[in-house]
Amino acid sequence: MRLYLASQMNGNHRLCIPLQEVSQYAPPQPVSNELLFSEVYHALIHSPALETLLNLEHTYALAVGDVIDRRDRDLVLIEKRSNLIIMIIPRPDTEQHQ
Repeated sequence: MRLYLASQMNGNHRLCIPLQEVSQYAPPQPVSNELLFSEVYHALIHSPALETLLNLEHTYALAVGDVIDRRDRDLVLIEKRSNLIIMIIPRPDTEQHQ
């Protein structure tokens, strides 16, 4: 099936130009980020994969939370160790000179 773009009457004849030819020479219309996002979001919301994606996102959020908790515990442990080392080895400016 071939689509045609009909134009004005030229005398007794109607001019028809194949649509593919017109689109070939027409400049492409820019698509804004907002329009693109809205179309993708709409497709996602109405997709059967939405529940699966939400479950994955929740699982990843829990995993990232665990990693951050471990990092915070490790930072506290490192800070305690460094304070202990400072207490054991006095700094030169705190030594008493005899």
